[in-house]
This record gives sequence, structure tokens and C-alpha cells, in this order.
Amino acid sequence: MKVLFATLLSVLFVTAAAQSELTIIKNGKTNYKIVIAKNADSAVQRAAFILQDYLKKISGAVLPVITDAQPPSPREIVIGNNARSRKDKSLSVNLNEDGYYIKTKVGTLFINGGSGKGIIYGVVSFLEDYLGCRKYSPEVEYIPLLQTITVPLINDRQVPPA
Repeated sequence: MKVLFATLLSVLFVTAAAQSELTIIKNGKTNYKIVIAKNADSAVQRAAFILQDYLKKISGAVLPVITDAQPPSPREIVIGNNARSRKDKSLSVNLNEDGYYIKTKVGTLFINGGSGKGIIYGVVSFLEDYLGCRKYSPEVEYIPLLQTITVPLINDRQVPPA
């Protein structure tokens, strides 16, 4: 009976841990897509392509960039304010011009930013803080080489004073 209880407890622990993190790329392959609004502005488009480019540099995997006009899938990285992010009221926060948030939720990574450069700051912060990228100058950067990219549970909101 003790062995059965210990086994059950360890299965529950592993299941809970797996639900609190996202494996975006595994062994250089991914089912994730980057989602932007159908009418995304240039900052959101740039943020999506920065993320796509760096994920490729890190792992070799290419995540397609699609619009929110396409049907949702269970594994997405949602960039900017669009139909996917508007469905969740907890993501509707005042970010000012340069603020951003990064949040994971049930198979989805959300990165959104304020009306200025906030969305770019959000993507760059994700690359630096959660994937270990560093940009020291326009010519010098460090990009880790990873076959698997797993991120922990994230709920990071940064709003600089106005």
C-alpha cells in the first residue's frame, strides 16, 4: 500500500510539474506557431520575426508566423494584442508605452507590450531572461545552442514609470 501511494504521489508531482512548464522545442522540432493579429502593426511584426529568428539560431527549429484569423492550436506563442489574447481578461493590463508582460498558460506563451516599444522589450526580455541570450553590442552577442527549449511557469509584468 505504501508503494502504491508513493507511486501515485510521484505521478501527481510529475504531472503537476509538466503542466507548469512549456516545452516549446524538443530535439530541434516543434509544433508551436507564433500568432500575431491579422492587422498587426510594424512593432508586433518585428517582435514576432525577432523571436522566430532567435529561436532558429538557438535550436534550428523554425516556428511559422501565422495570424489570429487561423484556427487556434494547442501550442502557440501569442505576440501582441490579438483575438487570442483578448479572450483572457487577466491579460488585459495597462502596460503604458514601454511596458510588457510575459505569461504562460496551458500550452501557450503570451508576450504583449505597450503602445511604444513595449512588445519589442517583451520579446527581448524573454530571450534574455528565460533563454539566456545576451546582446553586448550590435556585433557581439551570445546565443545558447539548445536542442530543447523548456520554459517555466511565467507571469512577468514590467511597467516602467511614465
